[in-house]
Amino acid sequence: MKTKGLFVLLMLMALVGCKSTDLSTDARYLSAKVKLILPDKDGDTAVSGSLRLIAGECIQLSLLVPMVRSEAVRIELTPEYVLVIDRMDRCYIRIAPQTLNAKLPDGYDYYRLEQRLHQASLKKKATFTARELGLLTPVKGRVTLSGFSNRTFTRRPPQLSSRYTQVSWKELVEMLSNP
Repeated sequence: MKTKGLFVLLMLMALVGCKSTDLSTDARYLSAKVKLILPDKDGDTAVSGSLRLIAGECIQLSLLVPMVRSEAVRIELTPEYVLVIDRMDRCYIRIAPQTLNAKLPDGYDYYRLEQRLHQASLKKKATFTARELGLLTPVKGRVTLSGFSNRTFTRRPPQLSSRYTQVSWKELVEMLSNP
């Protein structure tokens, strides 16, 4: 029985190893698994999610509540705006690139971020710190991207009901710094 199970496991590993990974920096679509790791007093907390990118149009990052696996936060980045939706507190912020340029030390450049994600996909797995993403924060978290794919998908624009309230940049920063 153990031999049969081992054989099946080896066959699955062989099939996974044969999977095409012809990712290129000019792919129109890119998706990946995301793991956000945040240190806390009890150790590290890992939050999983997904990343979806349509070149020149949109980058969507969805983070899931651990155990429950429902969406906690969605971030949508485009050349025209950044939208952060907090599903737990039912609030959101929509920020213009000019505002982010003033708030972030390295500014906001959608196309630079898109290029960085495409380059990361060629490595098959990539880890970024907040500083590497152009954020100055005391939090020592990191984001790991893996399982890249360039299969096509349909963009799902975020839905906001009237129960969601828009917050200011200052309110968002306060909420993030006081969990």
